[in-house]
Amino acid sequence: MRMLAILFTAVIFTGLTFNIQDTKELKWYSFSEGLKVAKAENKKILIDVYTDWCEWCKKMDDEVYANSKVINYLSSKFVLIKLNAESETKHKFEGQEYSEIEIASIFGVEGFPTTIFIREDMQPITAVPGYFPADIFMKILTFIGDDYYLKMSFDEYLEKTGGLPKN
Repeated sequence: MRMLAILFTAVIFTGLTFNIQDTKELKWYSFSEGLKVAKAENKKILIDVYTDWCEWCKKMDDEVYANSKVINYLSSKFVLIKLNAESETKHKFEGQEYSEIEIASIFGVEGFPTTIFIREDMQPITAVPGYFPADIFMKILTFIGDDYYLKMSFDEYLEKTGGLPKN
């Protein structure tokens, strides 16, 4: 009986540890606030451009941005911004005031979701349109987050790191 109690206690504590890790969530900022935080923390920016009606955007939120590996990596490397490409909400950007609709247009967004990456010095890196499963998205994140994009093409990076995960 005593052994069962010890085993039960170990399972509970192990379970609590996993639950604490699994409930970690990403911190998303508005466009204006995210730019300020990124400058203060000297971090790259990831902008998730979405619309309310976009099913792939919701799938990205539910499956990719909820993935523990994605959460841990993004939290350490990027300041995260959500941008509704159909919102009239205004933000200051490069000395002017723009709606979120206009900001999406400035970055050349044509479909949803689109993920925009910006360097620490506020220069754009790239915009990646579409939905990607978490394991493939991690390849994109590490390519940009670990600065491989400065040294090689994405194809070279994939070759060096074993290619895309097989589904």
